[in-house]
Amino acid sequence: MLLFAVLLAVPVVAACGGGDSKPAGKTPVAPEATQTALQTLTIDIDSQSRITMSAPVGAAATVAGKGYRVQAGDGFQIDLTAGPPSIEVTKRDVQANTNAFKGFIVEDPAGLLWTNQVDGKLQYHFYVVVSALRGFACEDTKGPAFTEAQARLMFQACRSVAPAAVPK
Repeated sequence: MLLFAVLLAVPVVAACGGGDSKPAGKTPVAPEATQTALQTLTIDIDSQSRITMSAPVGAAATVAGKGYRVQAGDGFQIDLTAGPPSIEVTKRDVQANTNAFKGFIVEDPAGLLWTNQVDGKLQYHFYVVVSALRGFACEDTKGPAFTEAQARLMFQACRSVAPAAVPK
């Protein structure tokens, strides 16, 4: 009976966060990012193209300009835009804003995540080339100021874009 109680207690302690709070070699994730419930959002691009992406529960996609806006409240606003995406051009434009640009957090061939300082406050922005959808880029909606946790969540959502089967 005691063995049964111990075996039952181990999963409960693990599920409640018992044990080592920071596994070796792992960076803790911001609490805001871990508390967002996600869903798979499907977007019909045209009669022959469909994509899916990870987005907060309740997110919706609407046609906006030359693409789509994916939004879930004020803290999750992504623009998927058609046009020739370019990391190099975006990187150059971002760095040219020497009064606001503070640095890149992520910088790789498929995406950028950076911080600006405006009126003494940090703002986070991102740009991702969508490999699953030729000729599209994914970036934060211009205007709102996003926290690092919000920008990271949207950045990962953009990286999750994948082609989906179109029903016949």
